[in-house]
Amino acid sequence: MVRKWSEGGKRFCSLQVLGHVGVVQTLSGFRMTFVYEWTTDTPELEKQLGIEVLEVKGDVELSPRGNVVEMRPLKAGEIVKGWDGILTGINSSAKLKFPDGSIVVVGELTDLKVAAFESAGSLVAARIWLRGGQVAAEVNRASERPSDFHVKTPAAVTGSRGTKFMVRHDKLTGLTTIRVTEGLVSIVPTNPSLQEQPLAAGRMIDVSFDRYGTIRN
Repeated sequence: MVRKWSEGGKRFCSLQVLGHVGVVQTLSGFRMTFVYEWTTDTPELEKQLGIEVLEVKGDVELSPRGNVVEMRPLKAGEIVKGWDGILTGINSSAKLKFPDGSIVVVGELTDLKVAAFESAGSLVAARIWLRGGQVAAEVNRASERPSDFHVKTPAAVTGSRGTKFMVRHDKLTGLTTIRVTEGLVSIVPTNPSLQEQPLAAGRMIDVSFDRYGTIRN
């Protein structure tokens, strides 16, 4: 075990297994649930890809591989590498371009990590670990270089191929909100007792660790 802490009235701890560090939420007794992967190494069978920074507005910082000690201002034109962290201030944002052409806008007051890999068949696996704040994604649907795009929060994993959607996570309440503007996404809660939920264009939903909210327009 690496460390323990409390956040928003909930208890968390980080665990290191075979070089991977993951964060779990501790529940009653000996129960715990996986929340998000905070630092890890590139799988040997996958090629790590860079992520281009198209635009930066306001106060945006980069932490190489999530190392806050090395945090520095993020600049347009940079290439963000796997497991790098991005932190935006108030009235600040960043626009990222993933190797498959997918575009992500990182909203204000957002704390996340990103990674992109190329696996067998030229499939680009794009990953965003969203601790708090908001991202809006326009996922590339080109068949010549298909993408497997996931946004992970402590409450749920939102998966997409060729979709426009937004994910927001509130650190204090633990609530994740997903809104789809085009296509269809798949929502997989981190709580294994909740089932996978598809969400179509024009709909939005809230997800907490304990339950789904009502689907609404």
